[in-house]
Amino acid sequence: MFIHAADIHLGFKQYGSDQREQDFFDTFLKFAERVRDLKPDFTIIAGDLFNSRNINPHVFSRASEILDVIPGPIVCVEGNHDRQLAESFTWMQFLAQQGKIILLSPRWKDDPFAEYDGERGFWVKIGDQVVKGMKYMGSSTKESLKRLPLEEDDILILHTGVVGIDIHVPAFVTKDDLISLPPKYIALGHFHKPFALGKKVYNPGSLETNSFRETHEKGFIINDGTVRRETIKTRPFVDKEVYVTGLETVDELEGALMFDHPGAVVQIKIRGVMEIDRNLFSFKELQENKGDALIFRIVDQSYAPSQRTVVVDAQSRDDIEWEVFKQLAGDEGLAKFALELMEFLKGKPEPDQVIERMTKYAVESDLIPSKGG
Repeated sequence: MFIHAADIHLGFKQYGSDQREQDFFDTFLKFAERVRDLKPDFTIIAGDLFNSRNINPHVFSRASEILDVIPGPIVCVEGNHDRQLAESFTWMQFLAQQGKIILLSPRWKDDPFAEYDGERGFWVKIGDQVVKGMKYMGSSTKESLKRLPLEEDDILILHTGVVGIDIHVPAFVTKDDLISLPPKYIALGHFHKPFALGKKVYNPGSLETNSFRETHEKGFIINDGTVRRETIKTRPFVDKEVYVTGLETVDELEGALMFDHPGAVVQIKIRGVMEIDRNLFSFKELQENKGDALIFRIVDQSYAPSQRTVVVDAQSRDDIEWEVFKQLAGDEGLAKFALELMEFLKGKPEPDQVIERMTKYAVESDLIPSKGG
């Protein structure tokens, strides 16, 4: 039996909250204690153990302590958040040197597919099972996969997105690329939503909620001959819409924003026509009156009465943005990419992720030649 988890993102101080940073540690500890109870032969973490390649000593120390709770070998690959842009030393490599984890990836510059030597290597044998792994390779993933020596009895660990699963995350391989590979089980990380492709490609999703796009249940995968997902209870995220059309006073606005969600992370999207004089109130001040919620965010997507001539109440902000972007771009494909990129940037991606996403669009749109062209 083995356990498969991914995208832990330790050290993420979400919304600048110390408590949310602690939540990520607490959830990882819940996972570690559950793994201790299950007693698997080994545990897979398919990338992004850390939220950033630049972490402070406290984050590293706490991560190391929790890893000690997990029994047996912990087999990892580096995700895009873990790795360095250059071939320099990483915190994941330091964990491997300490014997906390087994860190797999081809060593492309010398003996690329060597057995794990206690510090580096492409494959490791645990009992009768051979496990192989490759770190996040970005736009090079597809070509790198073609070079890997793989067998039908292998387990392969990858940190990569899959085209068509989530438009908010760069993806460079297709469903067919993965299903056609020989290994009997392919353990993915990178996309925070769980999914399965066929009967051998599995993505467990993240252990914690990294954004309001991820309000599904969190969990990990157990493979004991059958594959099943087990959930972990996390802090609730509540996403609501409040339409302010027709409200005339600040008291009415405050009343519309009152919700009882103790301990939750709450996001309120303000929509419709804001007829109340904005000089009479501050959304920032209203946001601070969060009641029992841990975090209370107000996202203002309303518009002024003077804008009635260009939009109608029935239109959502998404509809309005789509019409505006189409007019500005003069091309629906470019408008769609611009809107997706704008949404993607809200998640504060790493610079190399932004570059990869823009390069992929440019190649696919024939704005620049592909490497093979």
